[in-house]
Amino acid sequence: MYEKLRDKGFDTIISIHLSSGVSGTYQNAVSAGKMVEGIHVAAYDSEIACMAMGMLVEKASELVAAGAELKTILKELDAMREAMGAYFIVDDLNHLARGGRLSNAQAIIGSVLQIKPILHFEETKIVLF
Repeated sequence: MYEKLRDKGFDTIISIHLSSGVSGTYQNAVSAGKMVEGIHVAAYDSEIACMAMGMLVEKASELVAAGAELKTILKELDAMREAMGAYFIVDDLNHLARGGRLSNAQAIIGSVLQIKPILHFEETKIVLF
């Protein structure tokens, strides 16, 4: 994708990614950005997911449309990231067990009792609230 954007005439990309604490996508973007010549790739670790990450993307898009410089955009995203949080609930506890966030016993008991834990991001990782 980075090469395609370069070939279309773009010289800078801001790619905003799912928290590095739950996915390797951010680190892959950093590596890929270093491999592509002729374009500056600013991979950005949102440190979050859900709609909060979408809000970062929308803000970056607005700033680009307004002609803001990369440094200004990243500074604004940093300020937003520090001020936001996301709390969420999952329907299937088995996903949390497979990811190591719950033991199998906790997932079984929680499913039987129909418990849906509230989760949030803490230092880039998903933890129980």
